[in-house]
Amino acid sequence: MGREVAIDPASSPSQTLLPFAPGGALEGFPGALVLVGSDGIVLGANGAAKPIVGLFRSEQVPEELRLAVAAALGGRAAQVNPLLIPPPPDTRGAELAFDVAVLPWGGKAGDTAAALLLGRDITLERSLRSALIESRQRFKDLVEAISDFAWETDGEGRFAFISAHGALGYGAGELVGTRAEDLQVDRIAGEESPFVTRQRLSDVELWVRRAGGETVCLLTTALPLFGADGTWRGARGVCRDITTERSQRAKLAVDRHRERLLGYILSILRDEMNPARMLQAACGALVPALPAAGAGLYRR
Repeated sequence: MGREVAIDPASSPSQTLLPFAPGGALEGFPGALVLVGSDGIVLGANGAAKPIVGLFRSEQVPEELRLAVAAALGGRAAQVNPLLIPPPPDTRGAELAFDVAVLPWGGKAGDTAAALLLGRDITLERSLRSALIESRQRFKDLVEAISDFAWETDGEGRFAFISAHGALGYGAGELVGTRAEDLQVDRIAGEESPFVTRQRLSDVELWVRRAGGETVCLLTTALPLFGADGTWRGARGVCRDITTERSQRAKLAVDRHRERLLGYILSILRDEMNPARMLQAACGALVPALPAAGAGLYRR
């Protein structure tokens, strides 16, 4: 298909089209190849150029391409990057894209007789790039939706990347290059930090200090990064501030414990008929629930 050449010998001198003929210099050109005369008529083209030829024959040549052809006919090279060709009406075809170089094509005595279009089909390349950009944006949106910030450390445990909006009251630029472990508070000696982990970690609670000095609890998921040779070269993860949630859970636990204790005391008061034993049992139930070593009852 790429070697198929269509030539209109009546539209141009044979010398101009000679390179397009079978065995000519341009016969094996791998991309789209179109020769356009000074009157805008396609003089020759190969099979790969069919979509571009269709633009000229339907008189739907984009303005940028028309100007590029005019420049080439005037002796100046031009480019159209990209040339977008919509699918035919009432079809489910995809939009095509070409990178096109438009060159002057000389006639007798060096005069410009035509414009030579050399096109490279970049449809697949553009589709892959678009899919990659969309995939990256989707991943970025998901990370931002499920976490407060994402991070990456290098082989020295220093931040190499922080989400664009920063973290913990710091700007991203303030944290990059600093030791990640310096943010942690109340670290247990010998305990591995998620910022330099050598194994995958999920939902690990981590206490750190914000830029303003207050401490917050982060729920962290992290995984190690290894080079092709197996050398550890850092870690990557996401963090979410759960300080408020943790405080609410603790308060809820206290409230539930208080309710259970109150229910137990009420059951003692209901079931025990002897007042002295009733109070003694109530004290016995209160002591384990309070920061006290014992309790006493006094009567005035």
